[in-house]
Formats: sequence, C-alpha cells, structure tokens
Amino acid sequence: MKKLLTIGLLMTVVILTGCSKTETTDDTTAVVIPDGCTNRFDGCNNCSVEDGKPLACTKMFCETPAEAKCTEFVPVDEKEDVETPVIPENCVSWYDGCNNCSVKDGKADACTMMYCETPQTPKCLKFK
Repeated sequence: MKKLLTIGLLMTVVILTGCSKTETTDDTTAVVIPDGCTNRFDGCNNCSVEDGKPLACTKMFCETPAEAKCTEFVPVDEKEDVETPVIPENCVSWYDGCNNCSVKDGKADACTMMYCETPQTPKCLKFK
C-alpha cells in the first residue's frame, strides 16, 4: 500500500511539474523568449507568442520534456514591415496561413496550433 501511495504521489508531481513553461536563468525563473519569436515549443507543448509572451498553448502531457525553443520567427528588423491580413467583415472561421481560427470582434481568436514551415495565403473559410 505504501509503495502504491508513493507511486501515486510521484505521478502527481510529474504531471504538475513535467511541462513547466519556465526556464531558470541567473537565479531567477523567467520564460526566455527571443525577439521575433512567434511560436515556441516549451518542451512539451506549442505556444503562440506575441510581444515576447506565450499566449494560447496546447495542453499535451509529456513524461520527459525536451529542450524549449522557438519554432517560428519573424526577423526583428522585418517585424514592423509585416502586414497583418485584414479579416473580412462577417467572417467566422479564418485560416491564417497555417492554422484555423475562430473569429471574435473581427480578430482571430482561438486557433489550432499546427506547425508549418511555409505559410499559405490567409483566407476566410466561413462567413455568417
């Protein structure tokens, strides 16, 4: 019984700490996201990134986290030159070139988090 309880507690610790979104640097705990990163693999899950902060992330369990890294970048010197596509009025489902998103108040809201090396042309998939 004691062995079973120990295993149960160990599994709980792994589940709660196995996919931390933080990395330790210089005695402080902080998410390290370089400029221009737009998508980040945190060791277990993929997260979209905006202004250096992780936004929506997948919630997959992983027993052994891998090394965290950015998987998509917009070069910093080109960041201001990137045009954000305009989502048409009455669009309720948007394809951003890689992922499908619901649309809320004219902006992409909840999106799938699929990785793609070569984004396609963004477009509205469904109108009201």
